[in-house]
Amino acid sequence: MIASLKGRVLYRDISSVVIECGGVGYEVFVTSSVMSHGLSAGDEIMLHTYMQVSENGISLFGFSSREEKKLFEKLISVSGVGPKGAVSILSALGQTGLLIAIATNDHKSISKAPGIGTKTAQKIILDLKDKVDTDQIEKSTGITVDVNEISGSAAEEALMALTSLGFKDAESRSAIASIKDKDKMDAEAILGIALKKLAR
Repeated sequence: MIASLKGRVLYRDISSVVIECGGVGYEVFVTSSVMSHGLSAGDEIMLHTYMQVSENGISLFGFSSREEKKLFEKLISVSGVGPKGAVSILSALGQTGLLIAIATNDHKSISKAPGIGTKTAQKIILDLKDKVDTDQIEKSTGITVDVNEISGSAAEEALMALTSLGFKDAESRSAIASIKDKDKMDAEAILGIALKKLAR
């Protein structure tokens, strides 16, 4: 089992990098968090890796941290989610965004990841909800997680407005979810309160 790789980047593609270690080039499929470091040929890199052995061959998947790898492993434990699907989800939402989506029953955000349908997103939440530590999310990000789902046209409209203003999906959901009696408000009222919370 190849648990990690440390070496020099030979070249990169849209979703993978080739790393030279001891004269051997390893192709590794990576998440957007790895690509966000702006990797170029010649850069030194260290990745935590997961090795998939199948009838089609051996594939490596790389992650920027052990935490990201552990979350990937939780995703592939869900029936119907393969390694490439898990990488797609992590790339689309990021670690924190995915954890918050699971904690708040937000299957819509998960299903936005390429190749992930609504039923698969709902199954991910069902299987992993009890494995998400909301206290750890709040401690590491400062984002308060409310387990109530963001639903209703007004709340969803306010969420769309916040994200269009440049706020991250996770923090926007957290701000809206923490508003009491939001079900009785219109979108404008929810948006106004959420903006005040985000401005703190």
